[in-house]
Amino acid sequence: MANFKIICDSCSDLDLETASKYDIEIISFYCSLDRINYLREHIDISNEEFYEKLISDKTLYPKTSFPSEKDYLDKFNYFLNDGIDILYISMSSKLSGAYQSVVNISKGLSEKFPDRKIVVVDSKSGSMGEGLLAIQAAKARDANKNIFETKDFIESIKKDTKIFLTVDSLEHLKRGGRIGKAAAAAANILNIKPIIGIVDGEIIAHSKTFGRKNAIKKIIELTLLSTDEKKYDYAYGVIHSKSNTEAIELINTIKNKYNLDIEIKPFDIGIVIGSHVGPTTVGIVLVKKFSFST
Repeated sequence: MANFKIICDSCSDLDLETASKYDIEIISFYCSLDRINYLREHIDISNEEFYEKLISDKTLYPKTSFPSEKDYLDKFNYFLNDGIDILYISMSSKLSGAYQSVVNISKGLSEKFPDRKIVVVDSKSGSMGEGLLAIQAAKARDANKNIFETKDFIESIKKDTKIFLTVDSLEHLKRGGRIGKAAAAAANILNIKPIIGIVDGEIIAHSKTFGRKNAIKKIIELTLLSTDEKKYDYAYGVIHSKSNTEAIELINTIKNKYNLDIEIKPFDIGIVIGSHVGPTTVGIVLVKKFSFST
């Protein structure tokens, strides 16, 4: 096995069990619910606690921030001091300053550890888009690809990584100023559900449809259209925020009706994307798979 550590930030929405399974390290983003105190994702606040607070306080709009320089240095130095190279996969540079922060930090560490390799990749994604890229990187590493071969592989597939999701309630999008009050009111009356995408590193309003069931059908349709009829070349994941039952139903549909390679459990949308979309979200992530012929 190649001797390098894969690290990504908690915006990857990899839970600690999955990260451990693939030998991936996680650095936590921060969340503030009062604009004063900042809590580390997965350490000081869980996804469950985060969403419960959003649901109980309708005026709440959280603020997130990427890890501190000390957070990065502590994690990186731990492995570099042990003679282990680092491949860091970052949240999209279009959504956060985390990527540029790691690039700057890695330059200083490269001078301190001239014999070590530190490679930083902008995932151009977030949530499980970033997470599935990290998993594919781990599979490449475990197939004995070196750090640069793994980096080149991730760079080659990240442009095809996409996320499509829908929200049942527009309340949080309205509170965050991402949809106007009049538009939200009209959408509620007409039962309009938006389709939101993370494409090429940006959150976009993709389309809209009527009703929750139609919206879920639409994200399946968009997912399949995105594969250019090569659906079996992709790995898939289902993400959600406080919509576990629908997420499990979506997994069963994707697995049984379309026979696609999907993680067998739904993943929680964490505090970063969750701060934008709030609860009642369900979506699909797709990323090209690593194969031994790659």
